[in-house]
Amino acid sequence: PLIHVFAKNLVAFVSQEAGNRAVLLAMAMKDKSVEGVKALKEVIRVCQVW
Repeated sequence: PLIHVFAKNLVAFVSQEAGNRAVLLAMAMKDKSVEGVKALKEVIRVCQVW
């Protein structure tokens, strides 16, 4: 399914943003659209909790 491609892209983004450190990412999404994934990516980018 396409959501696996989105998830892999999101994991690569988080890993790169975290300086290639190990990051545990768990999420449940009701909205699996491209827009939903882009919004989630932006929230992760803004929060940067690592």
